[in-house]
Order: sequence, then C-alpha cells, then structure tokens
Amino acid sequence: MFNWIAGIIVLLIFVAFFWPQAPIPHPNDRFAKPATDQVSNLSNENVRDNTFTKPGDTNRAQAFRDAEIFDQNIRQLLQQAQDLFEQKKFTIPESHNALKIYYDVLTLSPNNSTAKQGIENILDELLLIGKNALNANQLATANHTLKKLQSIDNNSSQAFLLSSDIAIWHEDKKRSDKLSQANQAFAEGKYIAPATKNALYYYEQILADEPKNKQALNGIQKIIKLYANRTENALSNGQISEATTSLEILNEIDPKFPLIQSFRNRLAQAKAISSAINE
Repeated sequence: MFNWIAGIIVLLIFVAFFWPQAPIPHPNDRFAKPATDQVSNLSNENVRDNTFTKPGDTNRAQAFRDAEIFDQNIRQLLQQAQDLFEQKKFTIPESHNALKIYYDVLTLSPNNSTAKQGIENILDELLLIGKNALNANQLATANHTLKKLQSIDNNSSQAFLLSSDIAIWHEDKKRSDKLSQANQAFAEGKYIAPATKNALYYYEQILADEPKNKQALNGIQKIIKLYANRTENALSNGQISEATTSLEILNEIDPKFPLIQSFRNRLAQAKAISSAINE
C-alpha cells in the first residue's frame, strides 16, 4: 500500500518537472518589436486612420500655406506703394505709382486699412501741391491737381477744399486786378472819369465785394481829400466856377463830409460878393 502511494507521488513530480512551460519574458522584451501579425494589424489600423483624417489635414495645411503667401504678397505690395509714395510718385508714372498699387491691394483685400490710409495720404499731398501752386499764382497747376483729386474721389474733403481755394483765388485775383487798375487810374489823374474806367469806380467795385477792404477805402479817402483840397483852393482864390464843380463832386462822393456845409456857406458868400461887384 505504501509503495503504491509513493509511486503515484513520484509520477506526479516527474510530470510536473518535465511538462512544457511558457517562456518567462525578459524584462527588456517589452521594448521588442511586435510579432509580424501584430505589426500587420497595427499597420492596417494606421492606414485606416490615415485614410480617414488625411484629406482634412491636407486641406487645412494648404489653406494655411495659401494664407501665408497671400499675406506676404499684400505686405510686398504695401511696401512698394510706400516706397513710391516717399519718392512722390503718387499718380505717375501711370503704370507704376503708389495710388495704383494701393488700388491693387484693395482689389485683393477690400478692407485693408493700410491701403485706405495710403490713398488718404496721397489726397493730402495733392491738396498741398494745389495750395502751393495757388500761392505761387500757378493756376494751371492747381487746376490740374484738382482734376486728379476729383478723379480719385470727387467727394473727398481734399477736392472740396482745393476747389474752394481756387474760387477764392479767382476772387482775390479780381480784386487785385481792380485794385491795380484803380491805382493806375489814380496815378493817371482819372479820378472820376471816364465812366467805368476811373479810380473811384474801381475802388467802389472792390468794396461791393469786400466792404472792409482797407486799400479801396484808403483810395476813396484820397479822392475825397483831393476834391476837398480843390474846393478849398478854389474858394481861397475866388474861383467860383472851379469851387462849385469840386464841391458838387465832393458832395457826390461823400455827402457826409464834415466840411461840406462850411464850403457851401463860403461858396454862397463868394457868389454874393461876385454879384455885388458885377452890379
């Protein structure tokens, strides 16, 4: 009985010792490459994943690249426009000027604030050119500049201001011409005649447009003083006819002249004396 039991135990030990065992993995085996079938499975999964996500990623990447190229082109155009602006090539030459390039930028990017401000700066520069031309009495240049402003933006404040300045220049020129004519007529002794071509007429025309024009006012005062002196001299010399004519002219020019009543009284006395002598 004992021998039988001992034999069974020995048999079990033998079986346990020689039974095939799964190899114990080495600690570094966790870094080893997966089995071929596992690699194949992983590769297939990656292919499926890439096939699903790749189009979207590619499109986004391309969009970013396109945006970067677009922004770079805009920056280059703006730099070209600024360079031309600094060279004062605002609208010329026709094929390559600051204004044209700013318009090109706005065609690509309609809300580009830098291009809009660039055009505004060009308008300001043209306005300054027009004003300087007027100050130098270069009307043709000013008119040409105004046409440029109007062609860019007819409703711009710059076009309005230069147009107003040109109108004022014309008015000033007219007054200047009339003043020159008045002074010339005065120098030639054409104080009140011939009609519409005498100093008084020109001075009065200036005052009709500009009531406080000092030069015109002074001119008229000189004429008044001249006829007052003529009246005084004629009365002093007993020249009744000359005194009468000068006094009438003086009264016509300035009825409120302070000495008119005194001249009238003296003239009346001179006439009375002359009549008494002649009797």
